[in-house]
Amino acid sequence: MVRFSLSTLTLVLSLSSAEAQSLPAAIDVLDALPPSISLADAHGVVIVPGANRMYNATGWTGRAVLVRNTDGWSTPAFVTLNSGARTGGGELVDLVLVFRTRRGLERVVNGGGRIDSDVTAYVRNSVTFTETSLAGATLSRGSIFSFGPDRDQAAALKAKLTDLTAHHAAPGTKPTAQIDWALVLENREVVLSALAVAGTWLARRRTRGR
Repeated sequence: MVRFSLSTLTLVLSLSSAEAQSLPAAIDVLDALPPSISLADAHGVVIVPGANRMYNATGWTGRAVLVRNTDGWSTPAFVTLNSGARTGGGELVDLVLVFRTRRGLERVVNGGGRIDSDVTAYVRNSVTFTETSLAGATLSRGSIFSFGPDRDQAAALKAKLTDLTAHHAAPGTKPTAQIDWALVLENREVVLSALAVAGTWLARRRTRGR
């Protein structure tokens, strides 16, 4: 009985430590995400830092962080990515899955399931991100021993996603032009001179038109 309790405690601490390390690693992955990968229309994202991609078979495994976007980004949850065979060697890569529809996201949230075609997956090899296929891959809920994410790390991840959502415009959209009023005030003499010249020019145009 004592052995069972100690082994269970060791397993709990091991899983909790791995999950705790996933959040800062996920933030590092998002820091490297290029503006061309838009999160503006994302219903949710899954970040898999250090996913294991098999050499000899089409397969992926890794601990992942799931965050939903419903009127703001939710508290992160832990999920597991599994796909294909687990035999043979592999390489460690970073994955980012972007859920473009609510249906595909809810399937994972409500118990896990296969990744649909409406999920766009990106893999990072060393530096660059490229789109990849996760055909046959599944996402399942985290361990029953999970204690939940660290509050500070969870807040940092949510803040990062909020920043990316605001700055990564959706494809086909143009950023709204904004006036830097601080810059205008700093150069008010130049601005006033330009306005005076424009006013003089308009007055002369009106005079000639009479």
